[in-house]
Amino acid sequence: MAMMYRKRLLPSIIIISCGVMLLVITPIIMSTAASYIDTGEGGDISWWRTVWYIGLALGYTSYILMIGGALLLGITLLRELSNRKKSKQI
Repeated sequence: MAMMYRKRLLPSIIIISCGVMLLVITPIIMSTAASYIDTGEGGDISWWRTVWYIGLALGYTSYILMIGGALLLGITLLRELSNRKKSKQI
C-alpha cells in the first residue's frame, strides 16, 4: 500500500525538484553568459536583451514547474484521502 502511494506521488516530486534545480542553475547560467558578452565596452544591446529574456523565461519556467508540481501533489493527496474514506465506508 505504501509503495503504491509513493508511486503516485513520484511525478509531482520530480516536477517540483526539477523546478528547484532550474531555479538554482539559472543564475549560474546567466552569469556565465553575461561574462561572455561583456567585452568591456558594454557589449551589444541585442545580446544583453537576449540573455535577459532567456533568464526571465528560465526563472518563470522554474516557478511554473514548482507551482504545477505542488498543485499535482495536493490533488494526488486529496484523491488518495477520498479513496481511503470511500474504502472505509464500504
